[in-house]
Amino acid sequence: MRFIGATPGVLEIVRVSSLFVVGYICINMLTSFHRFADTPLVLWSPDNALSLLVLLESSLYAPAVFVASFLTDAVWLFAKENPAAFAVSEILVTLNYLGVAILLRDGFGYDFRKANYANVVRLIAIVPAAGALTGLVYCGSLDFNGVISGREVVRAFKTVWIGNSVGMIVLMPAATAIYDLFGRRVWTSNHPLQLAFSIVAITVGLTFLILSAVVLPDSRYLFTLLFLPIIWVGINYGFRAVALTLLATQLILVVSMTRFGLDDFDFSVLQMQMFVLAVTGQLLGAAISDREETTRALRRQQSELARVSSQATTGALAVAFAHEISQPLSSLSGYLHAAKRMLQGRDDVRRAVEVLESAESETRRTREVIIRIREFVATGALELRETDLESVARKILTMNEEEARAADVRLSFEGPERALTARIDRIAIEQALNNLVVNAIEMAHADAPGVRNVWLRVSKYGDSARLEVEDDGPGVSPEMAARLFEPFETTKPRGMGLGLTLAAQVASKHGGQLEWRPRLPQGACFTLELPIDGPGERHD
Repeated sequence: MRFIGATPGVLEIVRVSSLFVVGYICINMLTSFHRFADTPLVLWSPDNALSLLVLLESSLYAPAVFVASFLTDAVWLFAKENPAAFAVSEILVTLNYLGVAILLRDGFGYDFRKANYANVVRLIAIVPAAGALTGLVYCGSLDFNGVISGREVVRAFKTVWIGNSVGMIVLMPAATAIYDLFGRRVWTSNHPLQLAFSIVAITVGLTFLILSAVVLPDSRYLFTLLFLPIIWVGINYGFRAVALTLLATQLILVVSMTRFGLDDFDFSVLQMQMFVLAVTGQLLGAAISDREETTRALRRQQSELARVSSQATTGALAVAFAHEISQPLSSLSGYLHAAKRMLQGRDDVRRAVEVLESAESETRRTREVIIRIREFVATGALELRETDLESVARKILTMNEEEARAADVRLSFEGPERALTARIDRIAIEQALNNLVVNAIEMAHADAPGVRNVWLRVSKYGDSARLEVEDDGPGVSPEMAARLFEPFETTKPRGMGLGLTLAAQVASKHGGQLEWRPRLPQGACFTLELPIDGPGERHD
């Protein structure tokens, strides 16, 4: 664990510290119009949020925080009579915020640049305690220095606690939104006119409600109506928009309360309501933003899976292509080599011509294979041939034997009573059956430890052939059953959700179907049913 943030260079420390000190003093000048009695305690303290933000960036900015706070006291002449005592109190306050920054950054992993729900929860959990501790230290120092009387300490503490908490809970999320807006430039809208109209309407509505609550003492309850636009912004635009809306709300509220001269009690009451409003809006907005980010991540994952599936399909076609043309190419090479030797040895020219004719035949065969694969890629065309289904099933079991043994899964085969052939595209059916067997092995292995079973059966059912793959794994959950054959829906712990979809498509192209049923007491059984005479020839 590190106890300081990222280590900036000397020039960066000087530059940032200078900007911070100027900004801190300016913020204090803007917020000092409404102070607690005749003390340096302001009823809203965004400068403390600024201190926490710079300390979150790096603990090396702690001296700048002390200098800025002490100069602020000096500007307002509160440190004139006893500067040493005020310096000690500002050191304590600075150390307090440094501790809060370290706790947030290194203990809770808070990063103001990240607009997510977890960051909001961390901030809300720490801010009230940080505001209370700072208020206790500062009010105690003011009491010690005689700036406030002992009777006013409790009331002053409540004031500074609320002011600090509201300042941090409003300004820090707004800093996150501003960083995203201008730094990362991630906050965009597909409907700029609609967004502009919403901003104007919300601003007018906020101003009306705030002025009504501030100007009319009997209408303070109208402040609770601010929850409606804040919730609407959070639901429709997420965390960043609601954070900036809350900042605008706080600015309008503070200006209105200062302009109409609300007393300290009314000021603090409305600020407490503002704190509740900010917490509610930011939690809702963060939850909405997290959901949207999760949806975008899911879409990116689905896009990536589709790309991987496409690559897998391309790989399967490449394997099929290599398998289909390897034999004619090998024969072609042999014929050409034999013809070459005959001609070099001045053997019978007629025999050499026959060999070259055979080579020509193999060339035509290779061309037909290439045309067939091209047509399959373009249109999904199948090459149907009478195929022994038992040989297909045994080949798939042999291919998966090592994987099953590693997963502690026992493979079993039940063949037909007599030879069973069907007009199928062997490559496509092998791929579909392999997907089912791999699924079954992984599902069986996903259950409790111990030897599990996968059965592969080949049988005849009327005019159809059935290839059944059954396992005794955990089975298919009810919520998955309704969308089992949809893309990206999977029953496997590490599946992509494409195997069953492709298998169902292969069955459909053959004029058949892929079905499933639960196995009792547990497990699942997938049945690949194919018309024996090929697609279009099935008799029900």
